[in-house]
Amino acid sequence: MSLPPLGRAFLTNITLFETEHCFLLCGTDELRERYRVLHVDYSDESAPQPNVMEYPDEFTKVSLRHWLSTQAAGSSCRIRLRAAAFFGFVQLLDNDWHMHFAIARLERGQIASRSIYQVQETALVNIKRDVDPIPLNMQRYRTLFQATDMSKDFYMSSEYDLTRSMQSNVGEDSEHVNEMYCWNWTSIQNALRLSCPSYWVTPVIHGFFQQKPVELQSNDVVTLTLLCRRSRWMAGTRYQRRGLSSSGRGHVANEVQTELFISLGDSWSEFCQYAAVCLHRGSIPIFWGHDQSTITQPKPEFRLTRRETDFTSTEVHFQRMLDEYHAPIVCVNLIRQGAHKEALLGDQFQLAIQAFAERSRFTPRDIIYMPYDFLGRQKAGFSIDEELRDLLRDSVKNVGFLHDNKVVRAGSRPKQMQAGVIRTNCVDCLDRTNFAQYTAACAGIPDLLKALGIARGDDWEVTDPSLSVALKDLFMSHGDRIANQYAGSGAMHKHAFGSRDVPPSPTEDTEPQGDTLSPTGLNGKSPGKKGAQVTVDQVKDKVFTTFGKLKTNAVNHNAVTAIKRFYSNAVTDIEKNRATQVFLGHFRPVSGASPIWELPNDAVCKEELLWSPDSGCSLRHPWADTSQQQDIIVLDFASASNPQTSEPLIDLSFLTATQERSTSSQPAVDDSGFLT
Repeated sequence: MSLPPLGRAFLTNITLFETEHCFLLCGTDELRERYRVLHVDYSDESAPQPNVMEYPDEFTKVSLRHWLSTQAAGSSCRIRLRAAAFFGFVQLLDNDWHMHFAIARLERGQIASRSIYQVQETALVNIKRDVDPIPLNMQRYRTLFQATDMSKDFYMSSEYDLTRSMQSNVGEDSEHVNEMYCWNWTSIQNALRLSCPSYWVTPVIHGFFQQKPVELQSNDVVTLTLLCRRSRWMAGTRYQRRGLSSSGRGHVANEVQTELFISLGDSWSEFCQYAAVCLHRGSIPIFWGHDQSTITQPKPEFRLTRRETDFTSTEVHFQRMLDEYHAPIVCVNLIRQGAHKEALLGDQFQLAIQAFAERSRFTPRDIIYMPYDFLGRQKAGFSIDEELRDLLRDSVKNVGFLHDNKVVRAGSRPKQMQAGVIRTNCVDCLDRTNFAQYTAACAGIPDLLKALGIARGDDWEVTDPSLSVALKDLFMSHGDRIANQYAGSGAMHKHAFGSRDVPPSPTEDTEPQGDTLSPTGLNGKSPGKKGAQVTVDQVKDKVFTTFGKLKTNAVNHNAVTAIKRFYSNAVTDIEKNRATQVFLGHFRPVSGASPIWELPNDAVCKEELLWSPDSGCSLRHPWADTSQQQDIIVLDFASASNPQTSEPLIDLSFLTATQERSTSSQPAVDDSGFLT
């Protein structure tokens, strides 16, 4: 059980060449020693999909230069772009096919000497020649796809599978990408179906990644890493994505896996010691949501969208979690109890747990239910931080964590592995959940440090304040990014990280029910097609009336955050949710059918149910065992008897075509413009 060896990776450093009738993708890995060429033919404009094939041989740098010069001599051959990764083939309306690239990246850190990059800029290259003018619906779908801003919170690696946890990566069954957390999975599926080899397409995750080196009082230097990956299933904005999916696959809204690493030694070293723990958040696993006609209100009412007496769908959710994490699944439910309106959801959740116990669907150890009225206890003046740590400490110990001091040595087995997970939820699974995950991490820090040979007690925050500050900063940043992705603003409860007491705040779950906006829109007016033109000032005026007087800095901060969330929910989230469904491929445009912007919100929310993932389509890691693959021939023109020959060494007869294609791309390839 080991991480993949260095040197076998997804192709990167890709240059896209354009000829009169095809594209040529020339790619290599980080070592830049061997090159592959992918041919994408668009000569048949009437074809329903592009013709894709890879040349059967590898090139050296010299032989590739020589071969490309033969292409430039025979016809126009221009550099269209240079990319850091290829994300796959995107199909929008009918045969409107595109290639999706990352053209800029930024290294954010390393895991076991493998670089982790944040996507900085992307490019969508249409394969077929556009008609003039471009049909309006086609252009609008392209705009929707590109409305998902990949310059924020998207991460990739050519040598480390970010779709899997560290424990999953070192496991025995770790040859394939985990499609649940792969946000370009539909584009990858398209590529594989078009016979594109798996090492061409790099998986990308959506979430958070940050590292902080910390020097302890003992002079040990550790690196804290917080990595989270969002599920692509039930992804979208919060009022459009709630509770369980009706697909029967057991997915819930805002499902996020968060992983905390503590490493001792240089992060680039293959023999750096690691201790890592996974946490999980996700919407309450029952069928609930909102009436979509009321989402312009500051706080639309909850409603149960389906009642299951046997809770079969909830059972599927927990069985999936048990398959992934094993037992126990510790369910920390942070919503209000008693007479509060949130209790409607909590009561149903508890009924599901009771139904499992009565019918022996799971063992008592499989699912442990721990309700905790976060806001009720806070309002009563109790220390939320201390109570949550005490509540979670035993569960954190029982679940354990991953530990190994030679995690990448071939044949090694981790000294300790995590069994189970802490699953946390509130209503939105944002602010209360983020703080609870922070307290769970704090409760586990002494054991993680001890595993690395650093003895610390429960007073580690006093003995190593720099570690405490770094952990708080990571979780605060983590909470901000997840909240922005799901709710359109940063996180609330930030002040809780600086104090053991959480002051009252009008959070997204506790907004007082004063004056509200009309269900039909702001000031009772239907937003219609111009709803996005509502101004921020209009929203501020209405929401400040709703929240009433603001008394403290903390409450001021939370109220401003609530304003941003409400503006996002009431004005921009519907379009953002449409863009997300098009980007993920959950909505598949078809000519003649109603476009996504004409469908009711409820219909868009259910769109992912109309198709199922292809169980026979999987992306295998390039570093998986390749002993059964056919040996390839490396073409090295430098060793040929006549290296200056212009005769191509690969049969290029299929490249002949009569179609012309205008382009404003970069000039023809030369010795200085490529493979530098």
